[in-house]
Amino acid sequence: MIVTTEPFISKIFSIFPTYAGYNEPIIYTLSVDTNYGIKYNSISLSNGKYNDEFLCSRDKLNKTKVFCYRRIGLGNYI
Repeated sequence: MIVTTEPFISKIFSIFPTYAGYNEPIIYTLSVDTNYGIKYNSISLSNGKYNDEFLCSRDKLNKTKVFCYRRIGLGNYI
């Protein structure tokens, strides 16, 4: 068991890019309060009907950046 006092992600401030073409693989950059524990968090896009989960990893040099990969289909997501 691993015990830590480090905080987990509690807030995402921004995502870039904010637009993606149909069926394009995109690496998104998320600005977060801390990227510690990103592998224990589930981050996804939702169009109200379906959720597309990101595959994310932390930036080892910047604790406020997370890189996420996803290929999304047609539709509006939030």
